[in-house]
Amino acid sequence: MRRLAKAILSILAVVISLLLLFAYYSTSVPPQKLHGLSLLWYAIPYLWLANLALLIIRIFIGNTFTSLLQIVAILLTSPGAYVTFSFVNTHEDQRADIEVLTYNVRVLCGSEQSGKIQVKDLVEFVQKQNADIVCLQEMPTGLYLQTSGKAESSDVAKEFGYKYACTSEKYGLNSLVILSRYPLHKINIQKPSLNGYVLMAEADIDGKKLNVLNCHLQSNSLTEDEITAVNQLKNLDTQKHEDEVKSTYRKLSKSSLLRSAQVDDLAEYISRLKHRTLVCGDFNDVPTSYTYHKISKELNDAFVGSGVGVGDTYNGKLPPLRIDYIFYSSKVEVIRYDELDALLSDHYPVKASFALLN
Repeated sequence: MRRLAKAILSILAVVISLLLLFAYYSTSVPPQKLHGLSLLWYAIPYLWLANLALLIIRIFIGNTFTSLLQIVAILLTSPGAYVTFSFVNTHEDQRADIEVLTYNVRVLCGSEQSGKIQVKDLVEFVQKQNADIVCLQEMPTGLYLQTSGKAESSDVAKEFGYKYACTSEKYGLNSLVILSRYPLHKINIQKPSLNGYVLMAEADIDGKKLNVLNCHLQSNSLTEDEITAVNQLKNLDTQKHEDEVKSTYRKLSKSSLLRSAQVDDLAEYISRLKHRTLVCGDFNDVPTSYTYHKISKELNDAFVGSGVGVGDTYNGKLPPLRIDYIFYSSKVEVIRYDELDALLSDHYPVKASFALLN
């Protein structure tokens, strides 16, 4: 019996190690070439932890070859854990030039805990954070404000107590908004795939130019029933929700393909920017994904630079997911990073402070 258990554990260790290696290295491959296997990206943190747990168990029962394979798999994929779990100290002794807040406000529908929220609830929260630049996604400007859509001060800015605002649509029900204490100059991005998904403004921070991109990449658009079906996978109870599981798979696969086109264009656009750059927003993808891999080749992740703990920006029934980010370029240094415990949306807001280097 002991020999059989040892053999089963060895086979399991090999399978998990190979799955981990494939999933991790496939993040550099566009999802259209993976034919649906890109969904393994969501499992990378769990494969990594399962591999580590199996390795610890198997140290006590021996089997040098497969244990070595597990160690190699864990070491080669350790950067995937590094962007999921961060234990970097903040640099509060350094001086910050600006604070930035990004928040998907879910069209003011609130969270499961809060229910539908009022405009004043969001305004009070944003004012309390006192950030210099605020990037909002899924902002229903058309419901209560008549914005100009230009870089000059607008009703949106006045509502939140800021001097300048940039909006993606004049009367949008699901707009991107940039609020700023500093002058903004709106820049049109001539990329069809980014139309409505990326808003850019150039901020003048006391004479220093800073590109600010507010992003809301293709959503997975999962329904409550589909989210419930995903949770049932943990209990291996999929028969009751077979249709929802299938539709979830189709939606995740389709949205992954759409995001890959968006992020390819976005990364190419970012690579040509001349000034310091911050890219904020809801990317609807995890750190172990093609989307993240593509952006992080051009920019640094504020969570990796100064975050602490487990990244988790989705406030919903799904397992912990980090899908909201603040990325920064060279000549910018992250000083502090925080995921705020606000319950006004199905996302948590992210706030970071930065030094602008010469």
